[in-house]
Amino acid sequence: MACLDVPFHPRWRTSMLSGRKTKTCRRHRIGKVDDTFSRFGAVFQITGITQMSLHDVVTHHFYDEGCDSTEELMMIWMKLHPKRGYVSTDRVYLHTFRRSQ
Repeated sequence: MACLDVPFHPRWRTSMLSGRKTKTCRRHRIGKVDDTFSRFGAVFQITGITQMSLHDVVTHHFYDEGCDSTEELMMIWMKLHPKRGYVSTDRVYLHTFRRSQ
């Protein structure tokens, strides 16, 4: 089990600490199940990793990503990935995590 350095935008602080945000999708796998990361003064544990299309993440997991709508998650994705933008068929890794401390 490794302790990883996983960056998150400060906008996610409240939703991660409260347990509202429990997923993050990334272009690359950030660790393995049971790895931990520290963010915003808390420790989180990765509980699952699934590869899927970006469309599936936006459509089915926007709430667990900390967003209130598919449009909100798409806008955030485009801001974070200005060169590539939102390409619905891109394969991404959806990481599920929980606060452990």
